[in-house]
Amino acid sequence: MMALVVSTIGLVSLLALFSQSVVTMFLVQEDLFARQKVREILESVSTARNTQSVSWSDIENVADSGIFQDDFLPMKIAGNDGLVGTADDGAVETIQLPGPDGQLGTGDDINRMLTNFQRKIEVDEVLMQDSNPYPNLKKITVTVKYITSQGFQRSVVMSSFVSQHR
Repeated sequence: MMALVVSTIGLVSLLALFSQSVVTMFLVQEDLFARQKVREILESVSTARNTQSVSWSDIENVADSGIFQDDFLPMKIAGNDGLVGTADDGAVETIQLPGPDGQLGTGDDINRMLTNFQRKIEVDEVLMQDSNPYPNLKKITVTVKYITSQGFQRSVVMSSFVSQHR
């Protein structure tokens, strides 16, 4: 009888551990999506600067006469300018996940809309020691926040610097 009680406690503990592992797996996947989107945004700004598809003065928030929207916005596909977070963004982004066969690029793939994700792009001046703005450097902070499948709000924040010169 005692062995049965000990075995039951062990099995219940393993079941709880397994369910926690499944929840953690989904959180890690959503975190990965958010981190990847943050990196893509930062890279697109540098690319736009390098290719001169936007001018240096355009790399600002709308409130400062730039092109990047000032608040959290839905995750949408970049418009004609190739930059997300600007006025010409298109439809809500989707991400393609492997279907039941576990292989990406087959007929059973799943397209997931990123409706529970939002992004914000902040462009700030970089100040020199004398508190004047450094004219050739800007700090870009990208925040992606999302609601997990369990209803919790999480966010990923990453900052980078962009120079006027390549």
